[in-house]
Amino acid sequence: MRGLAAVLLAAALVGGCGEGDAPTRERTLTATLEGEGRIDSDPAGLACTGSCSATFAEGTRVRLTATPDAGYDVQGWEGCDAPSGPTCTVTLEADREVGVRFVPTLEAPEVGTPLELRIDGAGAGLIESDPAGLACREDCRATFPASREVTLRGYPDAGSVFGTWSGCDRTRGATCTVTLTSLRSVTATFEIAPVETYALRVTRTGSGEGRVTADAVALDCGEACDANVPDGTTVTLTAEPAPGSRPSGWEGCDSVDGPRCTVAPTGDQDVVARFEVERASAKIRADGATCSGTAAGEACRTAVVLADAGASWAGVAFDATSDAFDVQGLEASPELEACLVSSGATRVALVCPTPVDLATTPLGLELHRTATEATTLTLDRAEGLPYDGGRYPVGGARVDIGRTP
Repeated sequence: MRGLAAVLLAAALVGGCGEGDAPTRERTLTATLEGEGRIDSDPAGLACTGSCSATFAEGTRVRLTATPDAGYDVQGWEGCDAPSGPTCTVTLEADREVGVRFVPTLEAPEVGTPLELRIDGAGAGLIESDPAGLACREDCRATFPASREVTLRGYPDAGSVFGTWSGCDRTRGATCTVTLTSLRSVTATFEIAPVETYALRVTRTGSGEGRVTADAVALDCGEACDANVPDGTTVTLTAEPAPGSRPSGWEGCDSVDGPRCTVAPTGDQDVVARFEVERASAKIRADGATCSGTAAGEACRTAVVLADAGASWAGVAFDATSDAFDVQGLEASPELEACLVSSGATRVALVCPTPVDLATTPLGLELHRTATEATTLTLDRAEGLPYDGGRYPVGGARVDIGRTP
């Protein structure tokens, strides 16, 4: 008996040592993620944002937690022993696979009836609603209480005008009214505002030649032309004389600076540019003098012309001075009979109602001898009187008048 007991005890001891040395078995847990988020395990070992695996001791109870990214929610699990919202529990008696799905966050359902607004056209502007809810410069949408009447108003930006509505129950100008018994879609159109234009008419006058050009509009004309000027535009006109002519004035300008005329039309506007023949070479000439004697009190006469002047003068004025003569007057030829002749102690003037050629029509200057000495007659302060008005300085002259034999 003692021998049998010893054998049994030895066998028991051998068997117990064999079981204690057996290795621990491991199991694999694989997680698959769909959508945007991450998964972590407790106990630690599995953490990923895609698909991943980790090993745990056989029989381990693992708790997985799913954390969605912003804008996503946990839709559900697959392969869990006990799924509960964002968590999943599995006991690893064998290799296991679990999966989790993340989906975009669902927006709260609309309460009421939606109104969709579309904004169209080449212009721009703002649409606002009454009651408040819409304030849009581009396509937008809002929800209002069911069966509510909503008024939309269009406010065009500068340079735009309101165009048309579509989809309204009724309209009045830039106002649209709809009653929301169901989903409604309305379109508002803004257009580019038309620019008002004014007619700028330019004509040329005077004895000279030239052109008028403009910097802001397509205008380049000789005798007459016109252009359409947008409202608010300032136009500078420039008088460009032809050779032998000069610009001599403007009419109808807002301001004038020599050959330039500035206008900013607020309505149709007429401008006149005047050109005259250049008279830089014109000068007074006295063709000798004749006297009836040498004694004091005798009368003398000299012919006076405005040389190189051309036929666009309205008259002439000058001073005639001498130590031995007084001016008695000015005698006009028959061609100048319609002209007004005036004279004073020294000043002489001829003014005509129509242009005359004073280069070919001499004037007779009547003198009264006050002394017998030889002397000089001086014609100075000479001015040509252009037919377009004003005074034009011209060269003077000196005439030697000797003692008559």
